[in-house]
Formats: sequence, structure tokens, C-alpha cells
Amino acid sequence: METFQRFTELPLELQREIWRFALHDKASAVCVFRANGELMPRTVDVEIPSPLHVCRESRSVAQSLLEFRSTSNGAYMCPYREFCPDRDTLFVPEQWAADFCDPDFLETWTQRGQIRRLALDEFLLAEEDFVRVFANVLSSYLGGLEILSLVFANGVQRNRRRFRLENFGPDERVWASPPGRVVRKDILPTEIVSQYYMILSREIHAIFPTTYGRPGDLPFKLIPQKVVINTIQETRSASYVWSFARSLFNR
Repeated sequence: METFQRFTELPLELQREIWRFALHDKASAVCVFRANGELMPRTVDVEIPSPLHVCRESRSVAQSLLEFRSTSNGAYMCPYREFCPDRDTLFVPEQWAADFCDPDFLETWTQRGQIRRLALDEFLLAEEDFVRVFANVLSSYLGGLEILSLVFANGVQRNRRRFRLENFGPDERVWASPPGRVVRKDILPTEIVSQYYMILSREIHAIFPTTYGRPGDLPFKLIPQKVVINTIQETRSASYVWSFARSLFNR
């Protein structure tokens, strides 16, 4: 590991500025949409930054800039931040899908047009009524959408805040039912998503025939993703901080 032995010789204010820089978090995260009769705060958990564990001064800076809350099992305090619609993924689970698609909510939510990445439980698109409502939501309110992820949980419990969405490997399969079928089978997730793509594009074209050209054309990507539970991890290594400090010292 890289070290910088003369860090303590830097002026205290410069040391603090380095710690502040090390806390800048530009990583994307998953924000779970929840509604209980009212608009709930949109927040995401972030990884534990290394300045919390380096020294008293770095910890003091980190604690002054970060906000913390208890994890779902109460094991430790986790840092979190506000949802950023231009880089985070908004995940809408089955139990909140109807609330998300409510026009009264969408009309008042100022961030709706800024959302770039949206995720849904994949089986929601197997329901004709939901597809019809969701197609209207996509066309009327989510004009900035770039990626729509269909999430295959595969038995992973998502009642914890700290999870992420990852792409499947090229040969990775899921145990799921294809659209219009009841029997589950071992299948490539891309096969299911390609069928949902056509279902969704046909519905959108039926509602807005002049907006999206022909069926099969969508202005966003439709991809399969899986749920992966996060572990405690530090985002900035000590070597990164020391390298930055050395560059300042040598100027």
C-alpha cells in the first residue's frame, strides 16, 4: 500500500480539505421507492468511507459532513445521502408499483423527468393491466429514461436497504416463467426480457402511435438484472488519499 509519511506536516486546514475531498461520493446506488399514503424521502445508503477509520481528525471531518441511520437489523450506523435521479437507479418493488404509477403523485413529483435508470420486478410486466398503465407512465412522465431494468430476485430477500443490482453473466440462467406461461423453467433472463420488450413496445405504440414509430422501437434500453446484497465496504482506500496528499505536498 502507498503511504505518505509527511501528511501531518501539511497545514491542518489542508489536511481537512483532503479528507473532505476523499468523502466525495459519485458512485451510483439503488433507491427503493416507497409510499404509504404520502411522498416519502428518497434516500440511498452509501458505502462506509475510509476517512471514518483513519484518525481522529479524519473521523471528525467525516462525521460533520455525513448523515447516518441505523441499518435494517440495527447492527451499525450507515451513512446515506439524498437520491440523485441522474445517476442512481430508482427501484419500484411490486407492493409500491401502483403508488408509483398514480398520476396524482407523478404530476407533483418534480424529479420524474430527471430519472435515467428505473427498475421493476420482472413479473409485473406479465400483468396486462399493469403494462397498460405503465406504458402510459413511460410515455407521459419519464421522458428522460435511458435504462429500464427488469429485476430477478431469485430468492434473495430485499427487505434490507443495502443491496445493488448487477447484470447477469452471458450463460447465467434464472428459474422463472416466460410471459404468458405459468410453469417455471430454467431460462436465460435475456429471453424473457426480449419478450417483455415486444409486449411493452406494442402497448406504447397502441397508445401513442405517432410518438415511437413502429412496434419494437423504444427510446430506452430494457435489461435483466439480479439482486446482490451489499457487504460493508470502504469506497476510498488509504492509498488513494495518500497519493492525493503527496501531489499537493510536491506542488
